[in-house]
Amino acid sequence: MPALAERPRSVSKGSAIKLRCIVYQQAPNCFVGECIDLDILVKGKTPERAIESLKDAVSGYLKVACNGDTKGLVPRPSPLSHRVRYHWYRLLKSVLFPSRNNLRLFDCPPSYC
Repeated sequence: MPALAERPRSVSKGSAIKLRCIVYQQAPNCFVGECIDLDILVKGKTPERAIESLKDAVSGYLKVACNGDTKGLVPRPSPLSHRVRYHWYRLLKSVLFPSRNNLRLFDCPPSYC
């Protein structure tokens, strides 16, 4: 069972945080990628494309946020319903469906600030 990523508290230059991300299938040929710690959501036709799009979106967001004041921008949590969905899917993935490919949980370690 994967370990839970620590919830980010604050960000400063060179700090090491992990951003909790999830990719799940919304419809046939439609996968949603979401970073629940930055409230970023993307879509792709495959899980791999959704992951790459999410990494690009997180990278772009952090580059912009880190060039100014990060207060209120990092972390910027998703709505409670999205965080609950993440933990629900995390439970399903670890207990009931460990080998399902249409649901992926991962930590995105940013190195952009």
